[in-house]
Amino acid sequence: MDVSGTLLTDGGALSLDEARLTLSQISQQLGFDQFSYVGGRTFNAKFGTQQMWVKPPTIINTFSPEWINLYHTNDYARVDPAISETLRRRLPYVWDAESPFLHLDDEQRRFFSVAHDFKIMRGLTIPVYGPVGDFAMFSYVSFGSQREFERLLREYSGQLHLASIYFHQRITLAESDEAEVELSEREREVLYWAAAGKTSGETATIIGLGEKTVHFHLYRAMQKLDVFSKPHAVAKAILLGLIRP
Repeated sequence: MDVSGTLLTDGGALSLDEARLTLSQISQQLGFDQFSYVGGRTFNAKFGTQQMWVKPPTIINTFSPEWINLYHTNDYARVDPAISETLRRRLPYVWDAESPFLHLDDEQRRFFSVAHDFKIMRGLTIPVYGPVGDFAMFSYVSFGSQREFERLLREYSGQLHLASIYFHQRITLAESDEAEVELSEREREVLYWAAAGKTSGETATIIGLGEKTVHFHLYRAMQKLDVFSKPHAVAKAILLGLIRP
């Protein structure tokens, strides 16, 4: 099956319900049984890595509620190789718990032992990196045999990679339809100096305002950016292109 025609029919924003339905249909038509999408905007002001969500990530999947509950209750994201290896490699990652070439530690073996009860043993996880910290991971799970899984990878991994990039863009467009953040000149100014490492007192001296006034503008900026700390406000303002450090 060629999904390129489906991908090119519409390049507009896609609601989460539409994305779930369409991705589910495409993954099943290509022979995969389940999929998941975790995406959003990440940034770490200190390390510049994918270690901090600017806002809670968007999650779409077709996993059973029982598996989702177990996954979160036991914090399996901490040991799931589909996550750790994909982030480390920054490339599509093939995982198969029954493969002798997949090196697992004891925690990961226990994780797959539980996952086996839900037929989650092998799949393909694809990272998608966009501008200003946009990031997503798509996972396509196969319930079939190793031989069938290998055939699916040979025939469709390229199409799934293309589909992942395409759908992340469309989901991101839908989320960007939210009202844009507008900061006043003073709010941008105090965030600029905060990004430069200046304290509120130092910023007050530099721009000729009282320290309480600087605090007021910082507080207003944090409200508009929907964050709860000055470092978070600085990171988000940089990501949104509101200030340039």
